[in-house]
Amino acid sequence: TALLIVTIAATVSITISTQLQLDVRRTGNMIALDQAEIYASFIEQFTQDRLQNADDFADLMTELRESGQFTANYPVENGTVAGQITDLNSCLNLNSLVNSSLPPPSTDALVQARLTRLLNNHNVPTTIIPAIIDWIDPDLNTTSPPNGGEDGYYLNLEQPYHTANQPLSSITEVRLIKGAENAQSTPSYTPYSNILKLSEAFGENGEHGPSLCAFNTDDNIPLINVNTASRAVLASLSETMTTTIADDIIACRGKNGAEFTKIEDFTSCGNVSTIIKETDLEQLAFSSDYFLLKTQVQIGDAKKVTYSIIFRNTEGKTKIISRTQRTL
Repeated sequence: TALLIVTIAATVSITISTQLQLDVRRTGNMIALDQAEIYASFIEQFTQDRLQNADDFADLMTELRESGQFTANYPVENGTVAGQITDLNSCLNLNSLVNSSLPPPSTDALVQARLTRLLNNHNVPTTIIPAIIDWIDPDLNTTSPPNGGEDGYYLNLEQPYHTANQPLSSITEVRLIKGAENAQSTPSYTPYSNILKLSEAFGENGEHGPSLCAFNTDDNIPLINVNTASRAVLASLSETMTTTIADDIIACRGKNGAEFTKIEDFTSCGNVSTIIKETDLEQLAFSSDYFLLKTQVQIGDAKKVTYSIIFRNTEGKTKIISRTQRTL
């Protein structure tokens, strides 16, 4: 009887001790996550302040022009905080395929031509473009059979779902679109993986920034900033543009810290004026409005990742237009 009582008492004691340790660990994690939330909010506000300050904004654009991104790391007690800023006007926005300002919303031919050249240059099947258009446009009419796809296609899949009929929320949503939907079971599926590489092209094959992105905006079509555009995007601006000419453009805009301020500066670089048509010069800009901030906070074992898309208007005022946790 005495041994039984001792055994029961020891078991209860161990159970209480284990539960106490779990409670302490859980409380510590909650405190660390709350602390990480505060740090992430601080980085977001700090970034907005920098975008609003004219001198800081000029320095940031120089950094983005030269390296494609700006990264800063800050040590904190028991952890680190890192912020990474990317210029979203430097890449081709998939949502621009559908021009919402036209009644009814219709395909933008210029954006489609540029996207076709971009995908061709990187061995991605262009048959996915009609499917992307159908995924974004608000109607249920298939754009270009058999490559397009509306509810009639997606509802007959093994795991059926509807088309979004609205702008893509992020580049990773492409995995649901016809031509890349196999990525749900095969992460290495070529069209989807190649599209992801184009959206994360830092330091790869001479690229210094993303070539593809997908984000929703309050206005119509975000213009491409030729001062920060990647080589792949520059090469897609015209059917006669080559990567060699794109490299010449990058060399021109970085010479002596200079940048293009008007269309004549751009066309006078190398042979641009002789190989690019006037219609190809549409939807180009020399400044940026949209920026992606990736914030990573590590406090002990707790990790918090936040993606914020920031809009900066012509007066220098900023606002957060979207914010996601963990994944873009």
